[in-house]
Amino acid sequence: MPAPLILYLMPTSIGRKSMNKKFLIFLFIFLFIGLFTHRALAGRELEDYLYQYEKYSEVYKNFSTSRDKFLKYKVLNIRQEATQVLSQFLLQRNQVLRTYFLLLKYRLRTDPGVITLQAKDELVSQLDKRIIWLEEQDEEIKKLVTPDFEDLFVISDRIEDKNEELLQLGYKSLSEMILAKIRSLQQESVAAASLLQDEISSKKTATQAAQLDLWLKEINVKNYLAQKEIEAAEINLWNLNSTSDESSMVTYFTNLKIDAEDAKIFLMQANSYQKEIYEQVSK
Repeated sequence: MPAPLILYLMPTSIGRKSMNKKFLIFLFIFLFIGLFTHRALAGRELEDYLYQYEKYSEVYKNFSTSRDKFLKYKVLNIRQEATQVLSQFLLQRNQVLRTYFLLLKYRLRTDPGVITLQAKDELVSQLDKRIIWLEEQDEEIKKLVTPDFEDLFVISDRIEDKNEELLQLGYKSLSEMILAKIRSLQQESVAAASLLQDEISSKKTATQAAQLDLWLKEINVKNYLAQKEIEAAEINLWNLNSTSDESSMVTYFTNLKIDAEDAKIFLMQANSYQKEIYEQVSK
């Protein structure tokens, strides 16, 4: 939960202290689980990306057909057709990449999670540079009045040479968002456990307090295990940022997602205990 909201909900008078404290616990525990299933849809950005990707699939089919025909018959009119289709294919491929990076920018700016403003700005700046670069490649293609295979291949090769760099930027942006959300959930779970500890301590019945303490210990164990998975995910992110090999990027990103999913499972288990305790202390 964002710090400003927590500060806003803090008690403003001694007479309301108990009520507000329990309200804070309620928010931590029951809004906590909602963050697991939250999918921040990017509205226009997401719709645009999906639309452009669908167009890319169609253009790619046309490109493959024209290419195969040219390789088979190698006549002039088919060559001209293939050149036009190749031009459309390159433009659409750039468009998909551009809209994907725009979507990543939106998600970086709007998704909940603990990611520093500096890290966000750095990633957004890198995405902006690549978006501008792709637009420049489009302009070069459009300037070709009668495009030729050789001219188009030069531009295509230029984009292919950036493949690992573009891939790494995409993986890095996604990884930072995944880690930010899991870090935020883990921190909120720890904060909720602290609030529940205060409530347990105020219980008059020693037997009930002892039972609740056992549940709280389980919560702390789950929070600790989640933290260890987060640390493992952070190592995978560091490795991902340190390699230029495409297959290694895929491996590190896959491992990072597994670590994050394991952390999420531990936090969901902690959350179930939190709800149990909350129900007991609220009676």
